[in-house]
Amino acid sequence: MQPLKEGDDQGAASLIAMERKVSQHWRFSRELDLRLHLYRWTNQLTSRRLPPYWQVNPAEISVTKKPVIELLKSRVIDALCAPYPLIAKLDLDQFSLLPLYSTSLCLLADAADDLTQERCLTSSDIKLGSRLGRLDFVPDEAHGCSRNIDAQIFADGPGLNVNPLTRYWGTVLTPLVREDLAVLDHPLAGIYAEFLVVLPEWKEHSCTVHLVDQLSQCLQTHSALNLTRHPISVDSSKGWLGPSTAALD
Repeated sequence: MQPLKEGDDQGAASLIAMERKVSQHWRFSRELDLRLHLYRWTNQLTSRRLPPYWQVNPAEISVTKKPVIELLKSRVIDALCAPYPLIAKLDLDQFSLLPLYSTSLCLLADAADDLTQERCLTSSDIKLGSRLGRLDFVPDEAHGCSRNIDAQIFADGPGLNVNPLTRYWGTVLTPLVREDLAVLDHPLAGIYAEFLVVLPEWKEHSCTVHLVDQLSQCLQTHSALNLTRHPISVDSSKGWLGPSTAALD
């Protein structure tokens, strides 16, 4: 068998891309077997209450081997619920972002540890009594953002306890996934935001609109979590976007 030449590789890639585009158009036109990727914390909250024509990845498959944005761009999946760090540098000509909710960031640790029982913790308390860990269902981009913020606030220094506990960055949704974790009593100024991401051609499709509506309803039924719907603030001159501080009614 003769090896494929470069031109053959490009032709095969073009054929695959065309087949995926046709397949995606078929899924949307028939409202059947649409593919939605949810990270584990949102999966836990909403997956069982979504329109039946949307298929959701298993909760345990949160982080994909191939970047999930690439899966969306190549039409392997049809929509994605993504945290802000994952989509901060997206080209808005190639993707449409629909705001879902925002909430405050928080620090978590093992619920059985004494530190989780203490109140009004200071940054020094946390710095001396814990070290940063990573939750396996958090994507690289989100963990990298958390690590950078953590380094600014809690950079390890002299006096760190010999056997520190592990602290994690998360939100009020995190204990839904890890029931063994509890939120540390330490206020943080950071905001976590999540968006539904689709290709622009599907932004106003009824399947997408219904999905956003259903996700919003799911969030409203969990008012105790203090999740807020928010608009998107885009700075076109600087090429970045982020959640506005104004909340939607």
